[in-house]
Amino acid sequence: MSSWIERTACFYGCDLNRWLGQFSDGLTPAEYGFDLDLSDQVRALMSAWSAIPLENLPSPSDASRLLPQNGRLAFCEQCWNEDVRRKRQPYIRRSWLNWTTVHCVNHRDFLSSKNRSVDRGAPNIIWQDVWTSKANWRNALHLEPRGFVAGTLWCKMPARFSPCTEQLMRSLERLADPCDAQAHEALDRVSATWRSCVPLNEQADIPVLLENRVEMLSQAAALLVTDLSQ
Repeated sequence: MSSWIERTACFYGCDLNRWLGQFSDGLTPAEYGFDLDLSDQVRALMSAWSAIPLENLPSPSDASRLLPQNGRLAFCEQCWNEDVRRKRQPYIRRSWLNWTTVHCVNHRDFLSSKNRSVDRGAPNIIWQDVWTSKANWRNALHLEPRGFVAGTLWCKMPARFSPCTEQLMRSLERLADPCDAQAHEALDRVSATWRSCVPLNEQADIPVLLENRVEMLSQAAALLVTDLSQ
């Protein structure tokens, strides 16, 4: 839903937060800290404003698998290039918002990530600056160029990580399946090991940055392969 709202903001020539400000009077105080990908009230408000039936708007994401708002930074560069080739605007796929998704099932590679420091303290992830970093994305959204280069805003997975092989891809797809009990048992084991290494005075939240998630999920994938071979 957040991607749909931001692309609408692009059409009207403003950024996401300024666009949302136009609708603040229609939100109750409890919704001022809303999550765009979960809020039913925001969807209803967008439906009323746009006259698009509610069932035709993006449905809420699965809260049980969703990354926190400041961690929804992943995207597939190749998917966006493909969007443009198909005469569509680049948009965020629902699956990219899930903690266990670090790969693109269509292009068989790790996702890229917007640099978190760009949005430090911001309530919502804003994609316009990333979309303007490449001419084909920018033109599809009718955005003006800005004084940024891709490396300051987003990055590909570091070369130090193992290639996204077919075997690893199959394991990652299993780990992304909430119904695969064996895969999630492997992930629980890796998560428990990670938590045991965190100092007691620090909050042991599971990491949300793409690089850290790739490392944890790759370890779980290795456990999964080992379990299958025994």
